Amino acid sequence: MRVMRYLLQHKAAMAAVFALLLLMALCELSLPRYTAAIVDNVVAMAAVGQMGDSLPELTRLGVCMLLFALGLVACSVAIGLVASVTGARIARDLRQRLFEKVMAFPPAEVEGFSAASLITRGT
Repeated sequence: MRVMRYLLQHKAAMAAVFALLLLMALCELSLPRYTAAIVDNVVAMAAVGQMGDSLPELTRLGVCMLLFALGLVACSVAIGLVASVTGARIARDLRQRLFEKVMAFPPAEVEGFSAASLITRGT
């Protein structure tokens, strides 16, 4: 678990990703509730024969659904951005550590490795 210390250096970003995932799940799980409300509203108004009266309510529910869907997209984009930046930073730190470790080798040991071997070991 030596990699964990590199992950723990980025606690804020990891917390942001988890918070965004929770928000994304909330948005995703709210959509069926609004769909059910629209269906219930249409069925109730159709039974009474007053479809025109339910238009403002249907519009409000539709706008709420659209906002939740946009929130879902925004959370998804933000998660991708934060996770990729954090992953790149962790990879940078690991590469830096590997470079420092290789540079700490005695010269006789370094000569035993070819450049291709070091590149292969580093990737």
